[in-house]
Amino acid sequence: MVERKRSGVQKKKHEDPEWSRQEVPEKTNNKKMERINPEKILKFRQNVGARNPFVIAKRKLQMMGMDVSEYHPENLPEMMEIAFKDYAYDELFDPKFGSPVYHGIFSATLGLAKVCPKQYAESLYYLQKDPARKVGKVPCYCDDITKSDTMKNQIPAGTPLKYRDTAAPEKDNYDLEFNDPQQGCLADCWLISAISSVAWAETNGFPRKLSRSTTITLYAPKTVTTFYPSKITTSMNFFTDNLVTIPYYAQTNPNNLVPGYYECWPSFYEKCFAGYVQKNRIPDLTPLPIHFDTNNNPIYSGLDFGSPFLATEDLTGVNVIDTTIKNTENYLGGSNPDSDNQIIEDLRIYTCDGQNLSDGIFLPVKKPVTAYTYLTENDVPAAANHGKYGSIVTYARCSGLPANHAYSILGVYQVNQEKRYVVLRNPWGTHSLPNFDAYTQAHLTTNLPAILPPNPGSEGIFGLESECFMRYFESFGWTG
Repeated sequence: MVERKRSGVQKKKHEDPEWSRQEVPEKTNNKKMERINPEKILKFRQNVGARNPFVIAKRKLQMMGMDVSEYHPENLPEMMEIAFKDYAYDELFDPKFGSPVYHGIFSATLGLAKVCPKQYAESLYYLQKDPARKVGKVPCYCDDITKSDTMKNQIPAGTPLKYRDTAAPEKDNYDLEFNDPQQGCLADCWLISAISSVAWAETNGFPRKLSRSTTITLYAPKTVTTFYPSKITTSMNFFTDNLVTIPYYAQTNPNNLVPGYYECWPSFYEKCFAGYVQKNRIPDLTPLPIHFDTNNNPIYSGLDFGSPFLATEDLTGVNVIDTTIKNTENYLGGSNPDSDNQIIEDLRIYTCDGQNLSDGIFLPVKKPVTAYTYLTENDVPAAANHGKYGSIVTYARCSGLPANHAYSILGVYQVNQEKRYVVLRNPWGTHSLPNFDAYTQAHLTTNLPAILPPNPGSEGIFGLESECFMRYFESFGWTG
């Protein structure tokens, strides 16, 4: 169960916080922040991010000299308790406790607070225990990885960056599958969920936005509503683990790897994005065409904490606008009836082309849709914790539904008119636990208009009841 009662836990009073509202500067010299439009910051949060706990725990155990070959996601509690013995497992999935899953979030939020203190200053109270404040801003447990110039010869043999474009012509997405991307050690769930959402929407009628070539197009912001279609590329060398077997950051779903092909497109997109963000999304306008100079060694840490809505814009050149961003608080009724069924209706009407929703039929979205949970349980509105629910929202011990984490929305599903589900994909993919509604998962692969893996739960795909989605998620949005 996602929801649980919490006993003896109360919000702590923050005494003598290091940052008060009066102390938060109004201006910044941080070049990355200069590119952020304050009007856009008010629309949606731009400090969303949670590292893949299985990846960082596995990496930390390797650094401790342990054999991790037999560890699987279901071993995560044991792995985290050994790797991070100074942290209680109960507190690893909410950044207010200072979890390594959110390493560096205070600094990222501080930069935003300098631009827009009204929205972000309060968050700094909750993030005081961020471990990066003591040990620095370097990516967590990434100091023992290898950058290999010969990796393409050691990963499954084949032509680098070959996207299987000789596949059967009926495969419209040319095997850039929505469940290919898996998040690694970076706090960039906002980016991986957006890439997955765009790939998913393409298979369901969205105009092609993902490239199969070694030069891709990103849509750099020109004004608030217009973009520069900009070419960007990078090399095929990626950071790997010590065995030089897989890219250490974004990875390809191992269930989708095919012998003879080097299917690295998620790693390639992430690396291009690292260079893109390092340039503050500002393209080189000369010489034409508009492009980004090749950066074969981008700074990956710039991808920690961001916005899935902004990433969707970068990938598609289509705005996520006021009318396509929904805050779940607006559906909560408090002591009055909730409007969680309206969430399903909004998704059905605006993202599923208004198709009728019938029992046992999964409706896929036709546009890229992403969503994210609250920064911490302290930010959850009171209406979401009303006594009628019998429990309060808490992200403690919830590795499958942590705070401040982004997801792809794949569609909606109805068992009957009383049970409706938002179907989501966790960007952790096969590294996540299938610990949600088993009944829904068992039925998601029958009579589908869009293909899902044989066992959705094993790849982080699950149905979440609309009421639970309404209470645990802060916002969802799609391209306008």
